[in-house]
Amino acid sequence: MVKKITTLLALVIAISACSEVTETNKKATSSTDSAQTKQTTNSATEITASRSKDKTEHSLAIDKPRSVTINNKKFQANTIIQPGARVFNLLMGEFGRVKGSFVVTTKDQMLADSDNFMLATITAIAANTYRITPQKQTNFMEFYQQLQYDKRFRVVEMEIDYSPISKAETY
Repeated sequence: MVKKITTLLALVIAISACSEVTETNKKATSSTDSAQTKQTTNSATEITASRSKDKTEHSLAIDKPRSVTINNKKFQANTIIQPGARVFNLLMGEFGRVKGSFVVTTKDQMLADSDNFMLATITAIAANTYRITPQKQTNFMEFYQQLQYDKRFRVVEMEIDYSPISKAETY
């Protein structure tokens, strides 16, 4: 009887010690993952910014997939984010294509023609909701980030098309 109690007590101590080590490892792993995510997101932004300054764009391909936050969701991209780029939504597990425009919702005021950016076309969709399409020579990600920091807008979303590519013949 004493032998069974001693064995049981040793087993309980071993299990509790192992669970504490596991919790410590999980905390260390999660802090490392969040630091790597921030670094990856910053790297993708740096690549986009450096490409816009270089007038001789030879290739838009990136050597490995990068994580980017778009519309408050995580995406992976193998190319620089621009109209037509293929991105993978990690939350949905779906591929999509960047359409090349943004949908914005203003706070209370309407956008006037005087607010029309020299680098974009503004189209009213609904009350206080607009579609902003930047010109082709505009750096797409920088423009998106500028819209996000603009205090006139409540919501800024990059349009991404998730519909599958049709293989049906068209006439």
